[in-house]
Amino acid sequence: MSYTDDYYNKRAKAENLRARSYFKLEEIDLKFSLFKSAGAVLDLGAAPGSWSLYILKKYPGIKITGLDIKEIQPFKNDCYTYITGDVFSYQFPDNNPVFSVILSDMAPSTSGIGITDASLSEELCLQTLSICRKKLIPGGNAVMKYFQGSGSKEIKDACVKLFTEVKFFKPKSSRSNSREIFIILKHFKNFS
Repeated sequence: MSYTDDYYNKRAKAENLRARSYFKLEEIDLKFSLFKSAGAVLDLGAAPGSWSLYILKKYPGIKITGLDIKEIQPFKNDCYTYITGDVFSYQFPDNNPVFSVILSDMAPSTSGIGITDASLSEELCLQTLSICRKKLIPGGNAVMKYFQGSGSKEIKDACVKLFTEVKFFKPKSSRSNSREIFIILKHFKNFS
C-alpha cells in the first residue's frame, strides 16, 4: 500500500465517512460538474453508501435511489431511498426516464485474473448503459467504474453511441495499483 492509499483510508475514517470511495466521486464531480442541475440520481452498486453520502452532503435536496445486492446502514434522509436487489434482475418501474444522473461504482468479485476481471467489469458497464437507455433523461450524465482490459474500445464505442461526451478518468484517491478507472459520460442523447 502506498502513502496515498493510506492517506485516503485514514482520512475517510477521521471524517467518519463510509469508505475512501467518497473522495473518488468528489474528485470526479469537481472536475466534471455532474450534479449542478440534477433532480434525481440512481446509485448502482451503492453499498456501503459513500457516493450517496457525498451527494446528500454536497447537494441537499437531490433525490437519490441506491441499489445494491448488499444491505447498508440506512441514511436518515427523506431524499434517500435504498433498494436491496441485483442490478441484473431488478425490474425498474416501467415509466418515463426519471434520473438525471446514473452512477455505477459496481465491481465484479475479482478473481485476480486480469482478463477475467476486465471481462466481468465490461459486462457491468454494458448493463449500466442498458439502464441508462431506459431510465436516464435526455441530456443526463453518468459515471461507471471500469477495470481496463482488451474490451476498452468496445466499451468506449458503446458509450459514444449514447453520450455526446465520453472521458476516461482515474482519481488520485484510487489505489495506486488498481486497474480501475471511471468512465465519465455527459449529455445523454435523446432517442425519443
